[in-house]
Amino acid sequence: MNKLKLNKKGVSIIEVLLTLAIFAVIIPIIYFIFFVSNNSFEVGKNRGLAQQEARLIADFLNEELRYASVISDEKNNMLEETFYSLEIKGNSIVKKTYSGQGDYGIEDTIVNANCDIELEYEGNRILKGVIRINNQDANYSLDFNIPLENGGNTDIDGQIALNNNETLYYKYPNNEEVTPW
Repeated sequence: MNKLKLNKKGVSIIEVLLTLAIFAVIIPIIYFIFFVSNNSFEVGKNRGLAQQEARLIADFLNEELRYASVISDEKNNMLEETFYSLEIKGNSIVKKTYSGQGDYGIEDTIVNANCDIELEYEGNRILKGVIRINNQDANYSLDFNIPLENGGNTDIDGQIALNNNETLYYKYPNNEEVTPW
């Protein structure tokens, strides 16, 4: 019967406490690394989305205003022909099409973005702009230039800021819309 002795080794209380102490140190470190990595990913994703929105808006403004014959921040300069306007309503850039009487018939939401747009006529048929995207974790600013192909008679004195208060009006030569949007 001596040959059937059972090995009665177990885990001592010191081994259990040591294991718990090691886990108490390692688990918060792993959680911290995961938490920081997850936040870093979200910030990078939001910044990428902000950059994409800013480039989309810059491309849209370039296509809309590049061939415009008249650009103004006053509606009164446009009333005799078909013309268009851009404004920011809430978090959307809205394009309106007006008839010669000044009433708009078509309203299109172009882009949903929380942004501010500033445009300034630099002379030499160049319209300079800045788009500021205000996203959750990422703010992004993009500078761009729009070459005015049709001479672009601008009635913009200084800057025009497209935000919830301002509207930009423009028309094309011979009432032709040349934008692919």
